[in-house]
Amino acid sequence: GASGDLTTRLLLPALYNLKRTNLLPEEFAVLGFAKDELSEDDFRKRARAHIGEYAGAPADCSKCDWLADRLSYMVGDFANPADFVRLRDKIAELDNKYHTQGNVFYYFATLPQFISEIIQRLGEQGLTREDQGNWRRVIVEKPFGHDLESAKALNREIGQVLKETQT
Repeated sequence: GASGDLTTRLLLPALYNLKRTNLLPEEFAVLGFAKDELSEDDFRKRARAHIGEYAGAPADCSKCDWLADRLSYMVGDFANPADFVRLRDKIAELDNKYHTQGNVFYYFATLPQFISEIIQRLGEQGLTREDQGNWRRVIVEKPFGHDLESAKALNREIGQVLKETQT
């Protein structure tokens, strides 16, 4: 979830550090998806504050502002197929605005029991499909299942939607 501790303490500071060292392209945007009722402006303000707190960014920081401007947020529920339709539409909107060429990187910072369902929903909306030279990649933050058997089952379920080169 985009509103969680991993995003706050690790992902946003990492993105800031990539921008600080000129390793993020101009054709870049982040779309957070979580259950928390949060406006896009509040998400950006919180992110900007967390970048300062956890990455040591200065208060007057143009690179922080650049990153915050490219942050979007939507309230959604992993179990609601309609939210994945909205997600598809928002990704297309951001692609048009930031010229990301249809490239999407999904980072799942969520509990293992939701991973298979999320990937299935992404697949249903064509959000994992690679065409016209674009790429779609998925990273699943650990834990990956709760034991060896559940990890194997999750891997099989993911393999029904994603090619190995996408994970």
